[in-house]
Amino acid sequence: MNRSVRLSDSAEEDILRNAVWWADNHSIDEAIEWEAVVRRQLLEISCQPDSHSLLSESHELKYVIREALIGKGQKGSYGAVFFMSGDTVVVLRLLRASQQAIRPEELPKEFN
Repeated sequence: MNRSVRLSDSAEEDILRNAVWWADNHSIDEAIEWEAVVRRQLLEISCQPDSHSLLSESHELKYVIREALIGKGQKGSYGAVFFMSGDTVVVLRLLRASQQAIRPEELPKEFN
């Protein structure tokens, strides 16, 4: 069952910041491709959101939060941090997978 996907303002900012990084460090074409791939993958999460790993910090938060690895390449170098709200996948953040564990204060205030 496909669900809708909603990106928080923080997730949109993360996408923009990372796309700018790709443009500055690779090329504008690669930045455009990266963003298109990531946005497509975010929509794909809605097909089976429960198949993604629970975020280890989920027990500290008021939602059951999961993480999906996304990005160009086979492994994905970014983590989409999300939770389910009814039939909607709410993407909270999009962070480098190599980043340390997310802290509750790094989540958008409206979801913390």
